[in-house]
Amino acid sequence: MPLPARDYKKILEIIEVIYSIPNRTLLFQTYCKELQTLVRFPSAALIASDPTSGNFLLQDSQVFNTPMDGLMLFCLYYWPLQPLVTSGVDVTQNFTSMRITDVISASRHSSTEYCRDFQVPLHIFYELNMTLKSRTGTMAGIGMHRSRTDRDFTDREKEIIDILLPHLSRALGNIDDILKGQVLTPSIKSRLERVSLSIRQQEIAFLVMQGFSNREIARRLYISEQTVKDHLVAIFETMKVRRRGELTARILGITTPA
Repeated sequence: MPLPARDYKKILEIIEVIYSIPNRTLLFQTYCKELQTLVRFPSAALIASDPTSGNFLLQDSQVFNTPMDGLMLFCLYYWPLQPLVTSGVDVTQNFTSMRITDVISASRHSSTEYCRDFQVPLHIFYELNMTLKSRTGTMAGIGMHRSRTDRDFTDREKEIIDILLPHLSRALGNIDDILKGQVLTPSIKSRLERVSLSIRQQEIAFLVMQGFSNREIARRLYISEQTVKDHLVAIFETMKVRRRGELTARILGITTPA
């Protein structure tokens, strides 16, 4: 059964929001909060990894309504016991979300060491897991959690997550590119070039997509704030938009479904 129009409308709103956030921590927290209206989950965790080596980057990992100690314990000991891992699934090559119950029944899972010793103390039983890809490899994994007294994640909820997954990966990758000093990523640059924006306008539009204010853009590009405003007027006119969020959606080719 296809998703209803109201779900698509909220999905597009979430996509617009996450592309506008220039901060890793704020991005994950906002994503989790915004998603609650479509997919309810009491807690979640993001485990960052080095795309080249695959090693966990604990300093860049984050939690949502769950103790950081639990995430540390998972990374240091319990991840090899996670059912998706023990079943032989190569999660780094999987481009959709996966439930624990996709590989093991709930009754069998309840007797595993992973469930008894790791999940139960954290009031977790059901998980929906996904990987975030960069151009060079896996940059993070996310687990969304529910308790045993709740129900498992449904196919509808999984479909919603899978629609959002590449956008979340891209938004996180864009932040990493900004931190590395890459003013424009190749994919966004090509989109901006196709709409006939000047090089300066492309730079400004990209920074707007990251959530920077006019003042911050002026400082980064060594131009006056008024010059930024003048460029934005021209950009909005060219793109036929009235707001920053609309600009982001238009550049990314996001449209509301009929």
